[in-house]
Amino acid sequence: MHARPRRAALRSLIAGLCAGVTPGYPNSGADSAPVVVEPDGSIDVLYQGYVVTNVPTDDLTVAYTYATRSTDGGATWSQPVRIGGDAGTMNNGEWWIDGSEALGQDGTLYATWDAQGSNSDTGWLSYSQDHGATWSAPVQVPADTLNVPHVMQVVAGPPGIVYVGWLSSSDPRGYAQYLRTYSTTNGGLSAPVRVSQGFGTGSVWPGDTFGFSALSPTRLVLAWGSAVAPTASNDNIWTATVGVTLA
Repeated sequence: MHARPRRAALRSLIAGLCAGVTPGYPNSGADSAPVVVEPDGSIDVLYQGYVVTNVPTDDLTVAYTYATRSTDGGATWSQPVRIGGDAGTMNNGEWWIDGSEALGQDGTLYATWDAQGSNSDTGWLSYSQDHGATWSAPVQVPADTLNVPHVMQVVAGPPGIVYVGWLSSSDPRGYAQYLRTYSTTNGGLSAPVRVSQGFGTGSVWPGDTFGFSALSPTRLVLAWGSAVAPTASNDNIWTATVGVTLA
């Protein structure tokens, strides 16, 4: 007897979420857009935003990473806040889906993304302690800035701790999955750890997303794609659990 009210609520939520999140919709461009929901029901969205310079052909400018928030179930959205300042932009040659957002136990929002220069690619982390109104200065997570994808993901740990993973072919041996821990209290990054035992061939695209979750404050599970021998011509899904030490 409660099916109809639930369906009505679902329709209402869908209608709200279909409202344009990016300014200028539909004559604007955006991709990615992970969503997190805060305990009070507020919705936080992270997205890569472009500007359409020619509507008939949909020519796009370079993109920045933006955060926006809704406190009314998606009916309206706050003015988007650009994250990362002048740390870099996403260029039109970026074909992979990137950008990740996580909510910590203490209400801290975390965002990761990568930006491209003329001959470089850099993976970033930033965080907000006021529901996305302002964001910290970006922190470079992968040590390299080679002109290869750095597909970034983030998972919140205990208060003040965040885990950042990335999939990249920065090593000449091929694609691999990496992990670092970051503390907002001391601003420190742990040493990078290569989670994947083997390297995926660089000639097979491993995919632009991976699974990443915390089983406990000191134990994580990751899943990613990679074409590793003896089936190096095919992309397979691999998984690993990783123990971490919190400083």
